[in-house]
Amino acid sequence: MTTTEAILVPVLNEEAAIGPVLAELAPHAVGRRVYLLDGGSHDRTVAEAQCRARDCGLDLAVIDCPPGLATAIRSGFEQAPEEHLAVIDGDGQHEPKILDTLFQDLRDGRDLAVGSRYVANASIPRDWPRHRYAGSVVLLRLACTTVRCHGIRDPFAGCFAVRREAWERVAGRFETGGYKFLLDFLAASPGLRVAERPVEYRARRAGASKMSFAVFWELLVSIGSGVFRAAVPRRWISFGGAGVLGAGVALAAHAAGTPWPAAWTTGVAGSVVVLFLAAPRCAERLRPIDASSGIRSPNGLRRRSMGGTGEADGEEVRPAPAPGQDPAGGLSPPAPVPEEAGCSNGARPDPRNTSAGG
Repeated sequence: MTTTEAILVPVLNEEAAIGPVLAELAPHAVGRRVYLLDGGSHDRTVAEAQCRARDCGLDLAVIDCPPGLATAIRSGFEQAPEEHLAVIDGDGQHEPKILDTLFQDLRDGRDLAVGSRYVANASIPRDWPRHRYAGSVVLLRLACTTVRCHGIRDPFAGCFAVRREAWERVAGRFETGGYKFLLDFLAASPGLRVAERPVEYRARRAGASKMSFAVFWELLVSIGSGVFRAAVPRRWISFGGAGVLGAGVALAAHAAGTPWPAAWTTGVAGSVVVLFLAAPRCAERLRPIDASSGIRSPNGLRRRSMGGTGEADGEEVRPAPAPGQDPAGGLSPPAPVPEEAGCSNGARPDPRNTSAGG
């Protein structure tokens, strides 16, 4: 199937949500390939997705990605060959009809189109916790003040579409990590033609949020990276930030009457604790970059495809071909989905329900 538009759906342990998400996405995926970017799920997320794809007639390809949301999205951008690439979360928080609008913006000449929560006619859940909303607004203002956001009001958005040409201009010097791919992309990209559209932002369908201290720290690192226009390696910013925080703790402790030796010991301990809590993301940043694909993966990525007919046409993507090895690699069939198991998330949708296709 030849297409010029594709939809990337990053997931991690979204077994309960991915079936309904793909069923809702199906009318907007007609004529477009859907890439499931699996960041290492240890539940039945992939099996549920393949089952629902078969029922809905989706052209689905599964890409096994390194851990981390932003890193998974980068992996999808590196492997998907389509000219227009859209990203939408796999937890059901975004209304998928926005994708048709975002793709139209790219066809009209935009480099980037963003589904925003903070423009007129956008919506967020009424039961969204106030502390989460307030924290999001504070971080957004900090990011928009310090990072080149090209006028985008929601640089933390998880639903957006990018023209491949715009991605390829920065791919060779683009570094990302943690939670917010779009913020890193905006900071690294000069002269973007952008559009921002209102999105209906909803509570996740099921499962738990992936937010953690490590992810929050990476977000701060992304803001710091944007301040330096991505000229300073993220690992330097991460370790430097921990050091500055530790020095602040030491100065505060000394101001409170603690002798200097004990104050500095406290500061060093604070820096070590921060780096320890952020260790999963720091370890990911320190992985060697695969020269052939530009992504961090110790064992290569395996791309598994499954179209609506259930035929496997994916290819295995290896870090580098061995001497005498065919660079194209071999075929890798999708993980088997027991026919008797069926989709566990509710009733099966009608695969003919494609009247609203893009």
